Amino acid sequence: CSIKNTAIIGNYKTTEPTIMEQGFKQLTYSSRIVGTVLTLNKDSTFYLKNCSQIITGRWKTKENSLLLYCNTKKFIIDSLNYAEKNSKYIVCDNTPYIYKISGTRLKQNSITNGNKMYERLKKIKVVE
Repeated sequence: CSIKNTAIIGNYKTTEPTIMEQGFKQLTYSSRIVGTVLTLNKDSTFYLKNCSQIITGRWKTKENSLLLYCNTKKFIIDSLNYAEKNSKYIVCDNTPYIYKISGTRLKQNSITNGNKMYERLKKIKVVE
């Protein structure tokens, strides 16, 4: 089934893992992504900030997934944006970031630099 776009609009932030997720993590994941804040706006734009980067773009839902399409990506520490060795980390491509929608929570599993990572976000505020 498809999620109505307006139900997902709002602000989200990283949540602490449940006891079950902590145990599951030990078996399957290298680490957990923390410090993420995500805003989904009515006009289908988003703002995502984590411990190292700020990403903006457009979002849409498909079935029970949230797809974030990057328009801009930059490091929070501005000098890192100009270092040649970091250039590949600030390029947006056509591949969306995908979160599974579960009620008021968003879940993402990913592989970064060979490490299996997971992230859980919870809605904290509805955007008017």
